Amino acid sequence: MDDKVNIQIESIVQALCEAEQPATTRKPVLEEYSKERVSEIILKGNFLRFCRAASRDNANYWEDVLSSIDIYNKEGLLLLIENICIFERQLTNIFRKHEGSELCYDKTSVVISKLKRHLISGEKIELDVKSVSSWGYPKTTLNNHESILMFFDSLSSLIYGDTEKYLSFLSNLDSRLDYRTG
Repeated sequence: MDDKVNIQIESIVQALCEAEQPATTRKPVLEEYSKERVSEIILKGNFLRFCRAASRDNANYWEDVLSSIDIYNKEGLLLLIENICIFERQLTNIFRKHEGSELCYDKTSVVISKLKRHLISGEKIELDVKSVSSWGYPKTTLNNHESILMFFDSLSSLIYGDTEKYLSFLSNLDSRLDYRTG
């Protein structure tokens, strides 16, 4: 691994471990209330307003952590961090559908790791599926720089409310699958 990427990754990990809460005049939403009160708000209160406030606090925390680090695409990395569960589930579902369930979690981890490295350093995503150490790499789906960035871009659009781009991306994956098997 390139020394510059190693240093950037190490500095992110260090910043995450040492991050202090940003100085604000009010406490973050999740610190303001007891667990019982949060449970009550979730069950009976203004759930949407509460979730937005908690999400905003979380975003402020990550923005503060990442602000002091030299990152190629901070907005993209922030989006990935804040929505990691969505990205993981979608990748796992795509690999399960297009390559079978064998190693789909490993393939998901590989793609997220390579995507993270790209967002941090701008490094081109390369997956050498023919190498000996590629047992957990995607073989036919999302196995190159362009397709992984198309996935990231289209799912990012979906997260921001634009369904068309992601549906088109999935449709293109499905038509490619039909073509290969047809």
